[in-house]
Amino acid sequence: MNQPINLPTSVVLFLGTLTDRELVMLRLVAQGFSSEEIADTCFIATSTVNTHRRNIRDKWAAEGLKQGTGKSAGRDLVRTVLPYL
Repeated sequence: MNQPINLPTSVVLFLGTLTDRELVMLRLVAQGFSSEEIADTCFIATSTVNTHRRNIRDKWAAEGLKQGTGKSAGRDLVRTVLPYL
C-alpha cells in the first residue's frame, strides 16, 4: 500500500497556481531538459518555453517561497518541488 504524501502547504499552494502547461514545463526542467530540448519535445518556440519558465519563477516568488537570484532561483525551485512532481 502506498504511503500518503504529506506535502508542505507552501508547495501545495504553489503547485495549485500553475497551469497544466507550466506543470509540464516544470517536470521537464526537473528532469534536466534545456529550454531548447523542451521546445523541440513540445513543438513550441524556445521563447514560449522561457516565458513559461519565467511565469513559474514569478509564481514561486509570489508564494513567498525561497527565491535565489539568477540560476540559483531555478535550482532552489526545482530542488524543493522535485520530490512532489
